[in-house]
This record gives sequence, C-alpha cells and structure tokens, in this order.
Amino acid sequence: MGEDGQGWTVEDLLASGFPVLAPWGPSLEVKGEIQFQEALERASGGKTVEGHHLPVVATLVAQPANPQDPNAVEVHLGEDLVGYINREDAARWSPVLLALHARAGVLVSCHATIVGGWRRDGDEGHFGIWLNICPPERLPF
Repeated sequence: MGEDGQGWTVEDLLASGFPVLAPWGPSLEVKGEIQFQEALERASGGKTVEGHHLPVVATLVAQPANPQDPNAVEVHLGEDLVGYINREDAARWSPVLLALHARAGVLVSCHATIVGGWRRDGDEGHFGIWLNICPPERLPF
C-alpha cells in the first residue's frame, strides 16, 4: 500500500504485479509524452537520422490517487513513465486495471511503438509513443 494509504505506488505495482500481454488492437496515441522525452530517448537508444518506428512493450498503471484525474492511467516502459492514456479511454481502462490487479495481481501490458526521434540537417523531431491494444471490454482475462 502506498504511503498515503490510498493505493499502491507505481514502484509497488511494477515490483509485485504479474504482467499479462493484452491482445493487439487499434492504435492509441499516448498523451503527455513531450514531458518524458529523456525516458523515450533511453528506451529507443537515442535520436537517429531516420528516426524510429521501434516496437516495445508498455505497461498500463491506474493512478486513482491522481489529484487531476482519479481515472488517470500511466504508460510505462520498464520503470520509466512515458505518458498517459487520454481521459476518455482512461475512464474505461482504470476500473479494469484496478480490478485485475486487486483480484489477481495482474498488470496489463501491450504492444507499443516508439516513433519520431530524428536528428538530421539541423532538424530534430520529438519522440512519441502509440499503444496497440484492444478495448478493455475485449480483454480475454
């Protein structure tokens, strides 16, 4: 339980959860990734001339103690926070993620793609990340 008594910390979840890979689905753009460029750069190996279209596995972590949105869902690559699911989708995902973790210690992971991150001819592109995940209603577990 987190120090605030309101839930698990991200570190607790990532250390204790059993990751389960969700089925492939439509692309879902991760929001707020501009704040986490260093983490995305580490995960991708840095900027390149051509940029990236790099497959990775992301983990979704519900954050019910988030003061701005109790349905907030963080997106992690390893232990690094790289962004959030948009509010509309987070409202659908958060209760499912919380229930799966409470019931079986499950953390939902999914296929994702790091994009962007080019550096050429005086031009530089930011990194982005897209999730490829089914809607929460279609999870088989």
